[in-house]
Amino acid sequence: MKCQVCGKYAATTHITKVINGQKSEVYLCPYCANQNGNAPVFNSILSGDFENFFGGLWGTPSEIEKPIANVCNVCGSSLRDIQSRGKLGCSNCYTVFGNYLLRPLKEIHGSNSHVGKIPQKAGQGIRIAGEIDKLKEELNRAVSEQNFEQAAKLRDKIKELEQNRG
Repeated sequence: MKCQVCGKYAATTHITKVINGQKSEVYLCPYCANQNGNAPVFNSILSGDFENFFGGLWGTPSEIEKPIANVCNVCGSSLRDIQSRGKLGCSNCYTVFGNYLLRPLKEIHGSNSHVGKIPQKAGQGIRIAGEIDKLKEELNRAVSEQNFEQAAKLRDKIKELEQNRG
C-alpha cells in the first residue's frame, strides 16, 4: 500500500485516531509520519522486517540513500553499517556519529539523555545538571498550568543551582 499523503513510498505506519467518537485511519510512509510528528512504526518489528524498522528512524527515504563520508577511525564502521546492523561498532562511534544518533535514540528510548543511576565517584556537576533539567521541566509545567507562584520559586531555585555549579 502506498502512503496516503505523498503517494510515493510504501506505507509503513498505520495511524488510527478517534476524536469525538469519529474514527479516522491513515497509512503513511516513514517520511510523512516523521513530518506529522508521529511515532515510528512498531508493527514492522513484529513482521520481522527489523532493518526497515530502524531505517525509518534515520530520516526520509532520500536521506537514507545519501552516502555518509564519516567513518569511525577506531572500528571503521560507517553510518550505513550502523543502520544495517542496528548497533554501533564501538564506543567511539557515539562521538563520530553523535549528530546522526540523537533523533533515533530519542524515538526508540523516549529520551536521548541518561536517566539512570549516577556513580558516586561522578562529579557533583552531573548531579546538579540533572537536577536543573528536572526543575526546568517542572517550571515549564507550572507555567503551562499558570501556576506562576510555583514557577517563580522554581526559577529562583534554578538560578541558585546554576550559580553554585560554576
